[in-house]
Amino acid sequence: MKKIFSISFLSFLLLFSCSNYNNSNNLNNNSNVIAISNNKTLDIKLITENIPENIIKISQDVCQKAVDKASKLRGIDYFNLPKNPFALEITKENHKSYILNYIGTSKENIDLNVEVRSFIDSNNSVSYNFNYSGKMTLSNSRKTFGTYNLEPVISSKNLGLSFELITGMPPEGITKTFERELYNITSDLKKNYRLDKDIKIGEDILVYAIKFNDELQGFFIQAYRNILSLGERKYADLQISITISNDYKILNTYSVVAFNPKTELNKDPVYKIKTFNNLKIIEVGDY
Repeated sequence: MKKIFSISFLSFLLLFSCSNYNNSNNLNNNSNVIAISNNKTLDIKLITENIPENIIKISQDVCQKAVDKASKLRGIDYFNLPKNPFALEITKENHKSYILNYIGTSKENIDLNVEVRSFIDSNNSVSYNFNYSGKMTLSNSRKTFGTYNLEPVISSKNLGLSFELITGMPPEGITKTFERELYNITSDLKKNYRLDKDIKIGEDILVYAIKFNDELQGFFIQAYRNILSLGERKYADLQISITISNDYKILNTYSVVAFNPKTELNKDPVYKIKTFNNLKIIEVGDY
């Protein structure tokens, strides 16, 4: 497996950055809490229901405007962001922060999607990043349907939980832990889907520091624009997210495996939650 954080990868680390603002589906699972990881500093839950309404509204307002602006600037389709994102809820003491994940579909074509992640700190400031995916992105230029770049925002000192986009390399122990866990995740995905081909891991990776009262607690690392192929004509857009504590422990992992078409036109996605070994797989679309 190639070294994800090689020196050549530095040029890709900020392909896509964030903007900052102040401010149900039934699952095959008996609980809306899908996965929980605990350590001395952070409690992390992956949830699909009961996300606080104010958090969804703050996130939706900011992210929908950003996606609409990108569509207007690029002269491409407009997207509906779904009303049912799923989220990581991160808690320390009495403070909560959220990372919401949206899979939106073009209002005109089910073969074009937008994938949005928004970061809401415990003071309700919102940062985000997003990329395009779907069948149309394979046949069109990356310039049109690639990543949308904004000026990177570095968080100022903040009480409570906050996120900071890392513009350089994280500590060596973090990169090695990430590489090892990424290998484990892709191995589990290959076994779960009985793949003959390797999973194509792209070079679109972002690293966020998680802080509490401006002190480092860990890192949230996301790899997106990856491809999981079942054959010549059937593939899924793959997101992988890994949260690592500052003492190199894995706090949470999940994968979003989104088969095309991901949704019906102008409808919210339907999630299927699976577990393989200890990996949570959030599956969208049929395969």
